[in-house]
Amino acid sequence: MRTSATLHFTRSLVSDSTTKSGLVRFFQKKPVLPGVGLLGVAELVVDKLPQTPDRIAKGGPAIKAGTAALCGATITRQRVKML
Repeated sequence: MRTSATLHFTRSLVSDSTTKSGLVRFFQKKPVLPGVGLLGVAELVVDKLPQTPDRIAKGGPAIKAGTAALCGATITRQRVKML
């Protein structure tokens, strides 16, 4: 699973939310969609380069955990406000 996949999923999930949470509002901003798309393309290209280290090398799991935590917090805030 790509690191940016969680960002794409979260962006699409909260795009039409009326929640006023700061995290949700961040994902609703207009520059976030192309930014997340650019991150996804860059990640795909860099992953194919021969000098790219293994995905489990330094920092890889930490970055994935960080983006998953950010997206999880955003989705939780959006869902809690909807209840």
